[in-house]
Amino acid sequence: MSHSIIILTSTESVDPEVASNCLLEDATIALTVTTSSNSQNAVVVTPVVWKVLRFNANRAKQEKVFLDVTRRIARVTFGSLSNSDAQELVIPFDSGAGLGPNQTIVFSGGRWTSSSLFGAPSEASFAINEETEPVTFSIGTRLNGRFEPMVLLPSLGEKEGVLFPYPYVLKAYLVPKSRTCVVGQILPPDVMELLFHGEPSLDIRDLDADVAYRFYTAPDGVPVLGRAILRTLVCRDTNFPDDSD
Repeated sequence: MSHSIIILTSTESVDPEVASNCLLEDATIALTVTTSSNSQNAVVVTPVVWKVLRFNANRAKQEKVFLDVTRRIARVTFGSLSNSDAQELVIPFDSGAGLGPNQTIVFSGGRWTSSSLFGAPSEASFAINEETEPVTFSIGTRLNGRFEPMVLLPSLGEKEGVLFPYPYVLKAYLVPKSRTCVVGQILPPDVMELLFHGEPSLDIRDLDADVAYRFYTAPDGVPVLGRAILRTLVCRDTNFPDDSD
């Protein structure tokens, strides 16, 4: 399935004394899409915050996230968050170039060229830097004409290349209240991993239907994502964004 939707919801309790199905404190979720740790060509990638979802305590809310298996590559630079000197933000130069499957993709003179790649694992490509200076590439997707970074590849010097798998693994993290978190930020180290109904991640390629999760506070006080009943009318009332070339 090339497109699917994941829906995250929170509910409101009419009785403050009975809030077992609700979120008891305001919370922020950071979503990333990264590569599988089981990949045969597991180059080390750096996760980037792909989506940021904010929920209020004991308030009903629904967030839809569109999942698409198409991937792009873009050259990126880095910026800082306000009041910080750290290079935490990934800033693409443009909307990048489409990927694969199985391509050798070359960046030279500010342009992308590609050819078929043989003998590599499926859904992997080889990126080469032919600029005269080091560059950093990001793998991601595109929404409304803008590149959305998902992972960073290792920085490449002149004439260097890297074989990389495509990011398809969706993960969710609870962001500390004291932490600023924005889309395009390198994933902070102090976030807490959230489970999708007991599973540490979802492989987008394995979703043959849309899915829904309920965000609430468990009896032990920890926010969790539990499977929810998916209502067809809720799911498909919005068309997918157009990302065609």
